Amino acid sequence: MTSAPLHVHVVCTTHWDREWYLSAERFRFRLVRTMDAVLALLEAHPNYRFTLDGQAIVLEDYLEIRPEREAELRRHLASGRLRAGPWYVQPDEFLVSDEALRRNLDLGMALVRRLGGQPVMAGYLPDAFGHLANLPAVLRSRGIGAAIFTRGPDPQVAALGDLFCWRAPGGEAVVAHRQPIGYGLTLSEDPQAARAQLRAALGALQAEARGHELLLQLGSDHSRPQPFVPELIGAVGAPFTFSDHDAYLAAVRAEHLTLPVYQGELRSGARHPLLSGTLSARLYLKRRNFALDDRLRFTAEPLLARAAPSGGAPPEAYLRRAWTLLVRNHPHDSICGCSVDEVHDEMEVRFQQAEGIAEELERDALARLAGSPDAGRLLVLNPHAGAFLDTELLLARAEVAGGAARVGGQPAQLGAVRSALVSTLAGPASELPQWLEQLEDRHPVRWLSWTVAGTHLRAEVDEGPRAPDCPAPDALLAEAIAHGVRTVELRVYQTRARLTTALAGTAPAQALDLAAASDLPAEGAGTARLLGAHLVVEVDHQDGTLRVTERKTGRVWPGLHALHDVGDRGDTYTFSATPEAPIRARLLSAEVAERGPVRQSLDLVYELRLPEGLTPERDARSPATVSLLVRTRVALWAAARHVEFSTSFTNTARDHRLRVHFPGPGRGSLADSAGVTVSRPDLRPSADTVNWAEQPADAHPLTHWAAKQDPAGSWGVAARGLSEYGHADGLSLTLVRAVGWLSRDDLPERPSQAGPPYSVPGAQCLRALTAEYAWFPAFAAAEQLNAAALAYAHPPRAWLVPARPSPPPPP
Repeated sequence: MTSAPLHVHVVCTTHWDREWYLSAERFRFRLVRTMDAVLALLEAHPNYRFTLDGQAIVLEDYLEIRPEREAELRRHLASGRLRAGPWYVQPDEFLVSDEALRRNLDLGMALVRRLGGQPVMAGYLPDAFGHLANLPAVLRSRGIGAAIFTRGPDPQVAALGDLFCWRAPGGEAVVAHRQPIGYGLTLSEDPQAARAQLRAALGALQAEARGHELLLQLGSDHSRPQPFVPELIGAVGAPFTFSDHDAYLAAVRAEHLTLPVYQGELRSGARHPLLSGTLSARLYLKRRNFALDDRLRFTAEPLLARAAPSGGAPPEAYLRRAWTLLVRNHPHDSICGCSVDEVHDEMEVRFQQAEGIAEELERDALARLAGSPDAGRLLVLNPHAGAFLDTELLLARAEVAGGAARVGGQPAQLGAVRSALVSTLAGPASELPQWLEQLEDRHPVRWLSWTVAGTHLRAEVDEGPRAPDCPAPDALLAEAIAHGVRTVELRVYQTRARLTTALAGTAPAQALDLAAASDLPAEGAGTARLLGAHLVVEVDHQDGTLRVTERKTGRVWPGLHALHDVGDRGDTYTFSATPEAPIRARLLSAEVAERGPVRQSLDLVYELRLPEGLTPERDARSPATVSLLVRTRVALWAAARHVEFSTSFTNTARDHRLRVHFPGPGRGSLADSAGVTVSRPDLRPSADTVNWAEQPADAHPLTHWAAKQDPAGSWGVAARGLSEYGHADGLSLTLVRAVGWLSRDDLPERPSQAGPPYSVPGAQCLRALTAEYAWFPAFAAAEQLNAAALAYAHPPRAWLVPARPSPPPPP
């Protein structure tokens, strides 16, 4: 370093968790008081600046209560003395998609600009539980050239100092600032003590500084601005001046430093707890988030685009509203499952609201396609070139009677038929138009028949997409009037069938003919094994695992799909195993569920006798036990090179972790993460980690797939919404992790508190749960496994597009 003078950029802020140990509405009371205090200081001190924690949603939250202060807020945003963004909310990076991160930035930056300000152009992530290897690319996609963070650096990264060039695997790079003393300092109200704190902070920052520009943040979790700070900094003077993140980064760039380059994830608990237990806390939230993200990206938006030429599209605000509701569930304390139960109950409401918007957008798009070339056909959307379609359709009862069909000429199975009388209506004929309108609001009429006896009309209706030969409801009303009908009885049936077929093409969108078939081979009883073109799956009745044989090479994979359960004395932030040996599941039954030309499946039923919880001392599992029944459907497509699983159970035990294990060779693991492949070493607690803030754990974020490498290539697992895997002695997927405390201070893996010591019974996940995942044998290259896993995780989806009824013949 040269002898240039030091410059300390003092950024006043508050780390604002919108919801955490209180709900968003409870925290809003504190937010309004905090913002009132910020505005008062900005008015009183012309040199004062304040930064709103890198997120913009707090502006919305404040103005909903203080709309009368919008002009004042706008004035300070326009002047640059009040800063916000670029994020809409402070996200967790590993539990949401990279597309959701980009939408988060879009929402945040747009909000700041609507209020007259310019968003901070730094990816500020002070408290996220680790950082993506591809975060530089995500930031660069929105014109952001810097990242500021606290958690995640390992000793190698810490040795780089407070500044380095962080490069994504694709080459995109940002200036990265690691905050050496954390993301916020609270000063003593005693002037001399406060000055001593500033001197100590300056020394700590200098010790790790690469240049002469230093960043010091004042303000911590949910803290209000300290009113004496403007006078204190003014009195202390150089090298301390009020600043913001953009001004600091501009000064860093002006130094023209030669920065060391780092490429990779930031997921270490060496300096700060990584809190990897949040990957599996309240897994039901992660699965629902994955499903809704998938629906918005790969169903609602493509359907809207396909229907656009038909005109009459709903306002774009609907789709924006759905994404906004989803992103509001992405703050790190929210999607991570480490808040009080009230917070996560409200998250489920937001998911439900966004799902409702998505469903209405899809219904509207399909209705507008009724006049397009897709009308009356099966529209297939295929976001990742999947070869296998498994979808549920509303059909007329007569259409599913044969149990088989053809899709675009390809054989298809129709199974799992559920036909039920869902509504009966009886009353005067004058109410018939209203009934039919209500029916149309739920599902359009697919098939309709009626008989007239005297003045009474009896009608039967099948719900589903309308076909061209289905009379319009007006025709029913006209005939009723013509026959002098006075009373009407309407019976409504709903028939759902599961259609499975191998697709002839893998185009992103195609409309195919769906027709009944009578020449397909019938299902046979068969034995409890699955036979495909590439794989043979057999059940080992001794231990309940599966043995898969690759037909081409003869390689046998034994012991697959072993269910292991261990006690967990940890909290929502950290898994902490009790000392007992894992409990293994006992296979109760294995039966053929499906044996057709397209797909075969087995139903496996397991039982685990689990301790009901922990002993009062919390150091072991309790002697009292409960039964946990696990039902797994194992499916093998005739032409597939992978095996699919759907596992359902109602969790009956507390304080435990249930994983499904797939043994196999290989060290560490590969995994996809925000669109790139990362390598993760097998790091375990050792003498080198004894002084870490949190010990390393065999818990890693799962976006879509994880793999191990052996001489034959890369083999692995994939999942739809499961977010944690282990890579010790093979690959494991966490199906549930049940704990009862937000945070504890008696865990050997993490001796410090990570949050308030509150009881959170909802985190025990005593509810019905379902997990969908797949196993893949070795592919020659990881890129091939990536393609196959993405096609599984985001499979093709299909709908019967309604067709407008034929016009009635002329009188």
